[in-house]
Amino acid sequence: MIRSAVTALALPSALLAQVSLTQIAAIDVSTTANPAAAEYIGTRPAAIAWDGVSVWLAGRNDSAAAGDTAIVRIDNPLTAATFGNAFGTAPATPSGFGFTGLARSGGRLAAAHDSGASAVNGIAHYDLAGNLAWLFPGRGSSGIAFDPGYFTIAGIGTAWTSIGASRRALQVNASGLILYSLTNGMVLDAGQGRFWRDVTFDPATGDAYLRKSNEVILCERVGPNSATNRRVLVMTVRADLVDQQHIVFAAHPTRDLIFWNERRSTQPGQPFAAAIRCHTPTGNELTVLFDYGNLAPPGAGDGAYDIDYDATTATLAICDGANRMVHVFAVSSWNNYGTGCPGRGNFTPRLLARGDTRGGGSIQFDVSNAAPSSVGALVFGVARANIPIPFPGSCPQHVAPLIFQLGPFFTSPGTAGSGTARITLGLNPGLRGLRMTTQAVIAENGSLNALVTTNGIETVLQ
Repeated sequence: MIRSAVTALALPSALLAQVSLTQIAAIDVSTTANPAAAEYIGTRPAAIAWDGVSVWLAGRNDSAAAGDTAIVRIDNPLTAATFGNAFGTAPATPSGFGFTGLARSGGRLAAAHDSGASAVNGIAHYDLAGNLAWLFPGRGSSGIAFDPGYFTIAGIGTAWTSIGASRRALQVNASGLILYSLTNGMVLDAGQGRFWRDVTFDPATGDAYLRKSNEVILCERVGPNSATNRRVLVMTVRADLVDQQHIVFAAHPTRDLIFWNERRSTQPGQPFAAAIRCHTPTGNELTVLFDYGNLAPPGAGDGAYDIDYDATTATLAICDGANRMVHVFAVSSWNNYGTGCPGRGNFTPRLLARGDTRGGGSIQFDVSNAAPSSVGALVFGVARANIPIPFPGSCPQHVAPLIFQLGPFFTSPGTAGSGTARITLGLNPGLRGLRMTTQAVIAENGSLNALVTTNGIETVLQ
């Protein structure tokens, strides 16, 4: 089931993170900016849709003159990317404008295009091969998403908003028939201004999350066309006039996540890892740990990253417009729960994790704050627990039932509370969907009379 390795290490503070992004593909899409190529979509890619198998990219025009922008499908992006022919061309797109969002659901692809004013191709639907289903006139300045409706009961359709509007519009997916317009749709206003840039939804509740002025906005759904508690969920540096601010709701098996790109300015030289942010749906920030493996890490850009998540494969695709790249990451997340018990020097050891929870991937479990020169083991279960261990000290057991253990591991030498260890767990295929709980048990100085335990960690294997 598993392959393991144990090493001692010094733990950086970043390991307090509970979300890991492991890069599994880096696709050069620079040919989509070549006007002579059949896959030409504009001077740079700006919007992305991803279903775990194929990528759809849409472009914008950042040249000095008007130019065409379009959409292209890329198959086999994880192995040998194959580009289709561009479709959905918006001719003579003004400089500084283009597609602001793509969304995919089932066999449908929705696109929002901004030319600076309302246009016949502002909102459009295609099948996944690029055949046009319908067009709707509007200014698609602010992304697009498939609204799952209020608890999937009513209010389902293609949702979008526009700069200056106070509401979201909603259209029938199949026909484009307007259900609610920008004048009678769900009210979105929260905080200052209406510089809407993107929208996404919680697929279970229909709660709407939006980008505006570099903020993250939450609108809690209370009906098919109504929301309450509209508020700024995250605010860093306000940036009203900076476009290409994006967001996606990731219904991850371990817990729901929100990914968005921090874009305070359009200046180049912004580090990729600093721009990709993650929060819980209630606004708690999670530090994102990146693992690039054998692939080159993304270069610095200008903060313009569109993001899409595929729930089936628990993967995230990120469009890097400045570098004309698409990066695909496996998403792993952990819930830390419970507390251990103090040992020597009154230090309570801690267990944290990072890595790739897919079959064939590996997880790094890191023990810190432990007694030095001690022996321990990891114990695994499928559920949480809080049961006193009938050993000296009655420390808590946080996993149940005890299915297997991994070890021994040995903590590094030093003073009280300085002991660390890293245990690498390799995952074989066939474990997808398994909920796994983990805890470290440490015998200080190798004595069962001084047995202490850590907090628990919970994840769902992919």
